[in-house]
Amino acid sequence: QVALLDYAQHRPAQLSTGQRLRVGVVRALANQPSLVLADEPTAALDAEAADAVMNLLQTTCTEIGAILIVASHDPAVVSRFSTIWNLSAGQLTINNEQLAMSNE
Repeated sequence: QVALLDYAQHRPAQLSTGQRLRVGVVRALANQPSLVLADEPTAALDAEAADAVMNLLQTTCTEIGAILIVASHDPAVVSRFSTIWNLSAGQLTINNEQLAMSNE
């Protein structure tokens, strides 16, 4: 599914950034966790590699029934989700609706 079988004997330094990231995603999902936290999973990737990583994360999490929480500044990544929490200038919104905040 991640198209890395031919690289099984390669050292990490011999892999591209996208290949190393896919290996990391596979390792993170290997034990079928119930929660996956992904902080900028597509940072430093081109659009094609980023799409492949996000497809892998979303498909696998759906298959194993895991909750996927992604932190990202990439609008292409953010747009893939139905629920979007945004924190900007101290204001928290969910799907563009501001939450009432209290200091109590």
